[in-house]
Amino acid sequence: MKKLVTAGAVLLATLTLAACSSSSSSSSSKTKVTTSSSKKKYTGITKSKFDQIKLSETDGTSLSDVEKSFGKKPSSTSTDTIQDVKTDMNTWTGVANAGLGSTIAVGFSNGHAVSKAISELKVNRSEKIDLNKFNSITNGMSADDVKKSLGEPNGLSITSIAGTSAEDWTY
Repeated sequence: MKKLVTAGAVLLATLTLAACSSSSSSSSSKTKVTTSSSKKKYTGITKSKFDQIKLSETDGTSLSDVEKSFGKKPSSTSTDTIQDVKTDMNTWTGVANAGLGSTIAVGFSNGHAVSKAISELKVNRSEKIDLNKFNSITNGMSADDVKKSLGEPNGLSITSIAGTSAEDWTY
């Protein structure tokens, strides 16, 4: 434990010294640091773009349209079966304003998006979700009532395939 505290103190001191040395650099150097910082935080993958993905076996959003919207190809791909329908799952990482492990996964069947999921969304809640709040959720509650009680979900998964639609929220 003592070694961990010492290592943390050394790391903090190093970062502090690095910050001090960068503040004495020229203004053009500061501009470059700010610019690279901005680029590092920017990502074309957002919750609002996720929301725009249309799910339908006949006219759902295409993979090429999702790639254009996100500004890049998926980080990984795999094949999955949803309700006996083979789907090509494509996953993108690094959702803007989300947690470190944030992802968006979109399933395509016959070239059309039929499922989508997003995870690790950062949500500001006025109150923590405790056991009492959790227990207040009952079968048959409307989506609006659940949101009123718990707030926005940190993740969601939506599927529309084989005539069935389902939506799961993660808190």
